[in-house]
Amino acid sequence: MTHSDLDIVLHWRDDDSFNLTVLYNTPSDIEDYQYFSDEPIRFDLSRLDALKNDPDEYGRYVGGLLFGGPSGVNLDRAVRAGKSMPVHVRLLVDPRAPLGYQAIAWETLRQPSTDTRVTTSPGIRFCRFQNSPDETTLAPLARHGSLRALVVVANPADIGDYTTGPAARLTAINVEQEIKRANDALGNMTISVLPDGATRATRDNLIQSLHDKEFNALYLVCHGELGVKGPVLFLENKNGTVDEVDGAELARQIGELSQVPTLAVLCSCQSGGPGADVLTSTAQSLTAFGPALSRAGAAVVVAMQGNISMSTAATFLPLFFAELDKDGIAARAMAVARSRISNEPDWYMPVLYSRLKRGSAWYLPRFGGREEKLFGDLHTRIAAKHCTPIVGSGLAAEDGILPTRQKCAEEWIKRRQMPILKSSQSDLASVAQYVSVDSDPGLARDELMRFLRSYLKSAHGQDLPSLDWAEDDVHKLVRTVGAQRRQHSGGNDCYSRLAALNLPVFVTTSWTKLLEDALTEAGKEPVEQHFRWYEDRFRDLPKESGFSRQRPLVYHLFGTFDDTQSLVLTEDDYFTWLRAWMRQVDHDDGIPHYVKPPMVAHSLMFLGYTFDDWEFRMVFQAIKSFAAQGELQRNRHVGVQLEPETLRVERESAQEYLESYLDADKLSVYWATSGRFLAELEETKPDDQ
Repeated sequence: MTHSDLDIVLHWRDDDSFNLTVLYNTPSDIEDYQYFSDEPIRFDLSRLDALKNDPDEYGRYVGGLLFGGPSGVNLDRAVRAGKSMPVHVRLLVDPRAPLGYQAIAWETLRQPSTDTRVTTSPGIRFCRFQNSPDETTLAPLARHGSLRALVVVANPADIGDYTTGPAARLTAINVEQEIKRANDALGNMTISVLPDGATRATRDNLIQSLHDKEFNALYLVCHGELGVKGPVLFLENKNGTVDEVDGAELARQIGELSQVPTLAVLCSCQSGGPGADVLTSTAQSLTAFGPALSRAGAAVVVAMQGNISMSTAATFLPLFFAELDKDGIAARAMAVARSRISNEPDWYMPVLYSRLKRGSAWYLPRFGGREEKLFGDLHTRIAAKHCTPIVGSGLAAEDGILPTRQKCAEEWIKRRQMPILKSSQSDLASVAQYVSVDSDPGLARDELMRFLRSYLKSAHGQDLPSLDWAEDDVHKLVRTVGAQRRQHSGGNDCYSRLAALNLPVFVTTSWTKLLEDALTEAGKEPVEQHFRWYEDRFRDLPKESGFSRQRPLVYHLFGTFDDTQSLVLTEDDYFTWLRAWMRQVDHDDGIPHYVKPPMVAHSLMFLGYTFDDWEFRMVFQAIKSFAAQGELQRNRHVGVQLEPETLRVERESAQEYLESYLDADKLSVYWATSGRFLAELEETKPDDQ
């Protein structure tokens, strides 16, 4: 880890106060530092309102409440660490707190021990972190070339009839000027604009545009107000006059799109009268809309929390986007851009709402531009028979044969109406564990077989009408469907491509024998073995060895469908499996001697996994139980293929997680599907192989 983290969490207490939690960790210390407030913290909003024109005194007041006591030690640690490494400072304000607390200018925060600004300190990357109340996850953006942005400028004809206070009337927005400002700010993004000819900047047109073209960024310029129930945005109706749009409802609609914009910029402009030289949030309506949009799925939202001069905005926005374009790390881009305006009186106006703990808002698909070298290395290892595929259950789902384990879990819950937390509803091991405890272990396996039989008939009955879906065992049905799929794929399915690699050893956690069938169809004579984790005493190990490309070994770690007792299904099964594995590793009498070298001394090629499920974690534990760190690091590289859209954490966090599991720095992640990887591996195969 080459960064530190400081989390500031304010928990609402329903008595106009907060409980404060401060968490700090750094790679230089073994322990993490934690602080939990003994007394509630109360912010005097009227006092803050009186200080709004004095950001230094405002920041002293906020800093004193948050870090004036023992918690200040952790802030001091973070600021010191920031001189040598990035420090991600994340403020999480409980969304249950009234909007007045959400609107506090937290960016003015000052360090009590030194009376200096925190958010402009070297190395500090500050954001207002947003959790989703319904555990909505972010689908990572695979970046291909320049990003696409939708610029929306709403200028209703009757905007002058509305006010931001007793006397301050809103003024018309100069649409052409705002579109030019957006173009200047967004740099090399490909831009579309509303209004466009006769197409007005209405809510329906905004949603339809985002739906039709799947934009990566939304740049919204409009007026609004902060109502009792939340932000109201003044967009246009079909007649060109004001449409008072509920901000929370608009955020919900955007969140239901197939692709939520990864990035949003929210600002408003007064284009006439005494406020002509400023961008303004018009009574915090857009800064209140920001968290709602973030919680709906936008990874990064930038808004202005008050009046910011045109000159400051003209410096800040283009620089922010230029820095963001380099690596997608919004907190870093915000820190760089804020440092450029740090001498301006309105330096604290830009606000970053983020769903990202520290990572990038997008990722470069595949090997991120290193395809030629890494595929070349893989082909060299394959030619030398020094590459071992580790095959997961996801390959059968990619080939359209079986549902993913996540889909199994979700459907199982629906059928049984299980009271399982949403965070575990896609975890098959947790769902099976519930059934096992609620009924008995055997029932969990029987119910799984019944579900799979039903799924197979529903998904494939029309293509295979002659099959006896009621009587044939599930294993036979799976193999028959697999054969039919391979026949119609012309060799372009995952299993056929995998069999064509001509490798002597395959390790799999899948319950099917689809790989063996594909190898047989490719003219091979596969030998199937599996780890007998469920037996108290291990049988004598088979004496055969000398596996080859013509006679490859397929070693099943988690059992097969033809012996349901062997299936590693529930959480208890995984723990039992791991204990059995470790026992046999220690005694060296239950795992064939020819399984260890391919899992340790070769490059490992993971296919068909989601990294954060039980299946993937346990296979890593199996590998680590064999290997000293040096053995893994002697590998030329380890290729891991994951499905980025399934990650429940940031891509960078996944990368760190994998590296910590392997204790290796030669880990290359191919960010796309396993099918895409196998196709590209085949396309890049040298002519002499």
